Amino acid sequence: MLGREKSKAVRLYSRHCVFAEARPVKHWADARTTLCRALAGGRIEGLGIRPRDDQRVSILPQEWIDLRIQQRGPYDEVRGRDGLIAYREAKIAAAMMRKEFPAQTAATKRAHEKEERERACLEALKQRMKEKPNEPVVKEILRRELDDISERAFIRCYGRAAQETDAVAWTKAGRRRRQPTD
Repeated sequence: MLGREKSKAVRLYSRHCVFAEARPVKHWADARTTLCRALAGGRIEGLGIRPRDDQRVSILPQEWIDLRIQQRGPYDEVRGRDGLIAYREAKIAAAMMRKEFPAQTAATKRAHEKEERERACLEALKQRMKEKPNEPVVKEILRRELDDISERAFIRCYGRAAQETDAVAWTKAGRRRRQPTD
């Protein structure tokens, strides 16, 4: 049970909704219950599309008492006790959720900072690969320039950047040929 550890509920819900793909997450039911209580208390705003008229509306706090969030494909559905869909494509206000469930631990902060450094490394590598797709730079040189992440994370970012940019020359093994000088 999540109990009073609200930041855990936020982490679980955000992992569940990563990139709008429903992913099964351990303890999702506990996180959902904690979230529904905050929604019913009016501390967080929820939006959804009503099936009868396809309009996105704010879901009133008192409605959440009888509603439940269920994973269904890329979006969450909000259903009543009778099992009928009350709202489609449920969305939760992120700013309100962060305010209600602030990240409270130093470990969470370090994890977010690490994630941000890796994201910055990935973007820097993708930019280099897009600018010069046929002129790869030696990994050791890039690694020295982008030294604020671990070796393992760098290798992971390098491979992902090469794949996402389709920079085939950057993925070839072996020594690079010297460019002729004039």
